[in-house]
Amino acid sequence: MYFFLSSPSPLKPALIVKQVTQDKNKANKQVPTKEDVMKKSEDLLTEYLKSQNLETAVKSYKDIRMPKKYVCDVLLMMMKMTIEKTESERELLSQLMSELKKEGQVNGNQVMEALKNIFQQLSELETEIPRVKSHVAGFEARGISSDLVSLSQVAEPLESGAHYPLFLLCLQQLHKSQGRTWLHSVFSQSKINLLSMLPEIDRTKERLADILEDRGLSFLLPLLRIQADLWKQLHADPSPTALYRWIRDNVDTAQHTVPGFVSALVSCMIKYITQETTLADGLDRTCVPEKNILDKEREMLEKFKPVFQAFLHEHPDLQLVALYALQVHCYNFGFPKGMLLRWFMMFYDLEIIEEEAFLKWKEDVNDEYPGKGKALFQVSWL
Repeated sequence: MYFFLSSPSPLKPALIVKQVTQDKNKANKQVPTKEDVMKKSEDLLTEYLKSQNLETAVKSYKDIRMPKKYVCDVLLMMMKMTIEKTESERELLSQLMSELKKEGQVNGNQVMEALKNIFQQLSELETEIPRVKSHVAGFEARGISSDLVSLSQVAEPLESGAHYPLFLLCLQQLHKSQGRTWLHSVFSQSKINLLSMLPEIDRTKERLADILEDRGLSFLLPLLRIQADLWKQLHADPSPTALYRWIRDNVDTAQHTVPGFVSALVSCMIKYITQETTLADGLDRTCVPEKNILDKEREMLEKFKPVFQAFLHEHPDLQLVALYALQVHCYNFGFPKGMLLRWFMMFYDLEIIEEEAFLKWKEDVNDEYPGKGKALFQVSWL
């Protein structure tokens, strides 16, 4: 359609302007429906798995011009399409998702949402695909190793043993594909509490140590295995001499001054002594135990004094670690009445802990060990 800006004149031609229509390229701007997106994405994946041409697959994905609201559904569909296929085909999909992220077509949150949807369907999928958790763990592991998602992101929806042992399967696959050093580094940086990843029935340090050993993952928490073995040794032969001999024969001397080892050792001895005396079954922790029980507690501590001193004497930094181990022990049992103060006094009287360590503990600010505020209130005389 045209119109004149002025009347035509034989002396001056009229300026003719073409009217701009609102429908220009309307067809090209039309938003594809979810049905179209899913069909094209399915065709794209089918062709990609045949051709294995990553560049063409990425271009085809871009050509779909997919609205962001459909991305999670497409990723979920692609995972479910390959979950029954071969490991190499699942790896191809992981490569595609990684490349799509590099190209700005998908992001980690979208991938994680798709994984969460897979998690929710695991019970149903397991009836049809026996090893589905291993396959899903592969998606997780490849996503983590290619920076699609983080280890912490994957762990969050699997806490409290959800879909157990899916998270451990993921760690095993990362160990296999990336190696011990890489996994230990990534795991340490994540600050994930592996105890919280277990079902409630298995949520003890001893059980966790066994599980990690069975799955070849003990290197993630090496001191945990030692602590579990220390506890077993105490129950097998509770004499201080036998305990010290076992440490000498089974724990590398390089570990003897490592804070983690000292914390594990002190924790085990405190736990053993108190469970045999002031924290025995049937005692009311809100009341101070009777004198004969307190006397037995002190007697047992005196018996183990040589072991404490063997690792703490003239090591104020390790004595501080021991005080924190005591603090955590009291915290774990709800701060039984009088226990922390009583043990502080016994540690001091028996020359297991020196004054310098007590003062440093009082002033030290450390969020790694829970219960410091309540502990300070109970030993306000410091």
